[in-house]
Amino acid sequence: MKFTIEGNRIVCSRAINSDVEEHNAIVDFDANLEVVPVHVEAKLSASEISALRTFLADRKKIHQLPADLINLEVLPEMIMKVVSILERHQNTDLILHRKLTYANDRLTKALLKTGKVGNEKRPELKVMDTGEAFRERLKIVNEK
Repeated sequence: MKFTIEGNRIVCSRAINSDVEEHNAIVDFDANLEVVPVHVEAKLSASEISALRTFLADRKKIHQLPADLINLEVLPEMIMKVVSILERHQNTDLILHRKLTYANDRLTKALLKTGKVGNEKRPELKVMDTGEAFRERLKIVNEK
């Protein structure tokens, strides 16, 4: 069972072919809900309902994080996407190049100035995959 957030809906899909990562949507429901709706329970097995409840709990953990932390957690993956784009295109216009260089310099200086790494416990996500968690964090960043 795979759970994805598409727009304002949570989609529950079953694997058709595990070799190809092909899924068939079984049921969807309003993404603003924090509990499994009755019509969804009717279409899922007990273990799938349990997994969906865990997915919703994972999602709630992400939404309870401070906005600053969510922004910081999104940044490394965004940087890696930018690196990949730059490697493919291998050139930028002068203004974009300056903006990227300036942002990189400021980030490096801020990281060096911080100088310490805390031991804060991060919430462990049990069902939500890293890609879906990233998209959820990015959605939160874009809403703020």
